[in-house]
Amino acid sequence: MKELADNTDRPTALRLGLPRDRVVLPGLKLDLTLPGTLEFWLYNRELKGGGEIPITLTGPNQTLYLQFHDQNAFQVVIVPKLLAPDQASACKLLQYRDLPPGPIHLAVCWSPQGDYRLFVNGRPGGKLMDYTQAFPAEYLKQSVLGDQLSPETARNDSPMTVGEVRVSKGVRYDKDFSPVARHTPDKDTLALYHCDEGQGDKLTDSSGNNRHGKITGAKWVRGVPPVLTSEQAKQQQTAATKALGVPVQIENSINMKLNLIPAGRFVMGSPANEPGRRDIEGPRYEVAISKPYYLGAHEVTVGQFRAFVEATKREMKKGGVTGAGLQPQANLHWLDPGWVQEDTHPATCVTWVDAVAFCEWLSVEEKKRYRLPTEAEWEYACRAGSESRFFFGDDDRLLDEYANHGDISGGKPRPVGLLKPNPWGLFDIYGNVWEWCSDRFDGKGYSGEAATDPQGPEQGANRMIRGGGWTSLGRGGFVRSAYRYDYNATPPEWRFNGVGFRVVCELRTDSAGAEPKK
Repeated sequence: MKELADNTDRPTALRLGLPRDRVVLPGLKLDLTLPGTLEFWLYNRELKGGGEIPITLTGPNQTLYLQFHDQNAFQVVIVPKLLAPDQASACKLLQYRDLPPGPIHLAVCWSPQGDYRLFVNGRPGGKLMDYTQAFPAEYLKQSVLGDQLSPETARNDSPMTVGEVRVSKGVRYDKDFSPVARHTPDKDTLALYHCDEGQGDKLTDSSGNNRHGKITGAKWVRGVPPVLTSEQAKQQQTAATKALGVPVQIENSINMKLNLIPAGRFVMGSPANEPGRRDIEGPRYEVAISKPYYLGAHEVTVGQFRAFVEATKREMKKGGVTGAGLQPQANLHWLDPGWVQEDTHPATCVTWVDAVAFCEWLSVEEKKRYRLPTEAEWEYACRAGSESRFFFGDDDRLLDEYANHGDISGGKPRPVGLLKPNPWGLFDIYGNVWEWCSDRFDGKGYSGEAATDPQGPEQGANRMIRGGGWTSLGRGGFVRSAYRYDYNATPPEWRFNGVGFRVVCELRTDSAGAEPKK
């Protein structure tokens, strides 16, 4: 899979496989008579002329030796403690053919009973068989990513780009699962190597066990975040809830439901050839969302907004703009937006300032921090692991199943949650009403530099809205994951009956109010 242009010093992967490239892990000694798991992301592999890309984990009784023999074949050799190195020994071989292209997640699990399992992108596979092979004594000395042989005899000329590597005690997987892009250490983690934290010649162990690696020759590069299918995205969300010990969905005192969005990485923006693409959607760049968060499963409803207005006695002004033409209307009001509405309709005619005030009030009421999502959080949650025009693919003929957009809306929004959600359970993330984000908007595209938890530009009189609404032409490209609104000024006091919002609830408990940029 192609890698992103190297336009930042911040690495996200480690490239090795040329002669003498290796990472020695001197503190990682595994007792393979106890159950354990090795897993890692492989972003790129370029096997040449029969070359092999080895990964070796050693222990006092056995060694795990992982090899790629060509673009499509992967195998794990379980080597017993050799009585006579360089002589053929009886081994076990776990072999997998027909590896998929692009980024892949590989996991090997083992148990004392000799049960070895291989998972590729969260699916079990491979065949276990007896195997005889001779191994040099050097293969028993230490755990290594890359060639085990001495620099003088290293023969590997087949580069690979590796993302996160995790070694755990215990068998983590016994059935289908969704690979997680970025793990946090837990009690079973023996070693955890986040390649987006790399620098110099040290591969840092983030588990807290200080099993750091020593790098020779390998290079820090930018790897491509994995693209997930709809099912994989759902499984990733479920896996995150289990790891964090929290539910997939929470509900607060005003009957607002919020879904967990797992931490991860994605490529923000759209490629130059995407239909409907605008210049301000680029250049594409890699974004890391470092912390999981809860995001409203629906847009904030009239009933939920009413609870805020009545509790705070907030004065809501009249006036604003309406329709696709943004015609001024003096009597426009959140209680009278131009159609008969129910408590389950999305709240509209709400300014950015109103939305922030709602979050501040709810934070105090719930003793948790509520706020507007950043633009990056919004797009990450919308995409749910996808890279296509829409989270369901590229075919806009399917849009009617997910979005109340201008081609079918009849000139008004619908009650929330009537159409299909995205893989992370978010309804109306496309269409119905535009949604305020916390970011300023300066009218420009992205910087193109990789970022962690970006907050938007420091300057800009307007605020960003995302997702499209009941006025937006879905067939015209205005309702897409990457689409950014720039047709009209959107200052914090702007009032439009096509704009509403949904909220983030941070996982940590915090009674302080939201802290948007002023």
